Amino acid sequence: MNSLASYITLFAVLLIILSGLLKKRSIFDDFTKGAKEGLLTTFSIAPTVVALLTSIAMFKSSGAMDLFIQLLSPLTNVFNIPKELIPIMLIKPLSGSSSLALLDSIFKDFGPDSFIGKAASVIMGSTETTFYILTVYLASSKLKVSKKVLFAAIIANVFGFLFGTFLLKII
Repeated sequence: MNSLASYITLFAVLLIILSGLLKKRSIFDDFTKGAKEGLLTTFSIAPTVVALLTSIAMFKSSGAMDLFIQLLSPLTNVFNIPKELIPIMLIKPLSGSSSLALLDSIFKDFGPDSFIGKAASVIMGSTETTFYILTVYLASSKLKVSKKVLFAAIIANVFGFLFGTFLLKII
């Protein structure tokens, strides 16, 4: 499989070079211009990403995560969702890498074939890193966040959590 990926990558590179030659473009100049734009975008959004990741680390280490788990447990009990899934539900809209770390922890504690492991996987696949995407998009485009967009994104995540775990139970 690895060699197939290598061949696909090689084919894509050759296709890009051939396309540039056919269009009589300076491939290297276009490449360096794109690289420069990519670096400028990275540097422009870096402070926002660092702030977001720092906030998540502070949220976990301050004990606020444990408090939220206790507060949300009665609500998740109504929907018959294990409290062990609350951390991934809270972190997934904020950070993909942090939620992957939580998923790994859930797999180690409960196993990937357990209900909690399967439900965590469904949550990872049926929701998005809403706040991260909005933060990066808005920082790079210089737009202000629309309350309607944020509300719709939060509702979509909540439905992903609830329906994902509900469907997993009936399957």
